[in-house]
Amino acid sequence: MDSVRVADLLFPGIGVEVEEMVLGDSEVRLAVRSVAASAVCPGCERKSSRLHCYYRRRLADRPVAGRRVRLDLSGR
Repeated sequence: MDSVRVADLLFPGIGVEVEEMVLGDSEVRLAVRSVAASAVCPGCERKSSRLHCYYRRRLADRPVAGRRVRLDLSGR
């Protein structure tokens, strides 16, 4: 039987890796990061494979099965 990655189930085709998953009594938290080899510069709009920096975003959604959902994303 093939193993299935959590990132493939939750985020198919968008190039992220789940670094941590915490299932608490009141909250589900996923820490994910971009694994893209390149990104488009927001200033000049040119594609670059050089990593300038990472930024963090915290997203929250409605509860699922009575638990808050939080997604911590590190993007390029």
